[in-house]
Formats: sequence, C-alpha cells, structure tokens
Amino acid sequence: MKLTTLLLPAFALSGLTSALTDQQICQKRNQNVPAAIEAFCNYSDIVVPSSYAFEGAYVGLGGPHSTTVHITGTCNPGQWVPHQYCLSQFYSMCAQGNGVGNMDVRLYGRNNCQHWHILVGEEGSKVGCKDC
Repeated sequence: MKLTTLLLPAFALSGLTSALTDQQICQKRNQNVPAAIEAFCNYSDIVVPSSYAFEGAYVGLGGPHSTTVHITGTCNPGQWVPHQYCLSQFYSMCAQGNGVGNMDVRLYGRNNCQHWHILVGEEGSKVGCKDC
C-alpha cells in the first residue's frame, strides 16, 4: 500500500515533464518560424497598426520553409503588443497550425483589431503582405 502511495505522485509528475511547450513544438516543425517570432518580438515597442508590425520579420532563403511573421490591423488608437504576449500568441499559433503553408490568422487585441499572421513557404517571402 505504501509503494502505491509513493508511485502515484511520481507517475503524475513524470507526465508533466514530458509535455512539450508550444515553442518546442514549433521548433520541431520548422526552425525558421521560431527564429522569425524571436526576431519580430524582440522589438521593444510593437504597436498595431505601425510600419514595423506590418512589415514583420522574415527568416529564410526563399524556400519552402521561409517564414514571415507580422501583425496587421485597424486599431484606433494604436494598441501596444507586450513582449510576452507577442511570443506566447505566435508560438501558440505555430504549435496549433499544421506546420506547412500559412497558419491560420488569429485575431487579438481590443475588439479583435489585431490580425496576427505566420506565412510559410512561398507566402513567407511576402514581407508586409496586405492580403495575407
């Protein structure tokens, strides 16, 4: 009985350590996506809309894994995107996407006025794409 009591918490903890984070899932799918996320989110003052958010960050050589991340939007007044939300929301998009091609656009911000994009492959070379 005591052995069972000791083993149950150990099994529960082992499950926690084996779960992958969104960032790790994203890294396994396409190394350019996390690199683009980090490059884009490293900017200290992202505001939507702005030219920085619209242009985004591009990583790759134009091949099937080339990636652009950017945010378009119609927020009025402009809305600030905190660093930690930039990272967590883009990594969530990547982890839940299919890993190839465009990942679903997500809407964030007050009144969903921020449109977050991850573009991969041919689409990933279109920095600042208006209709992505």
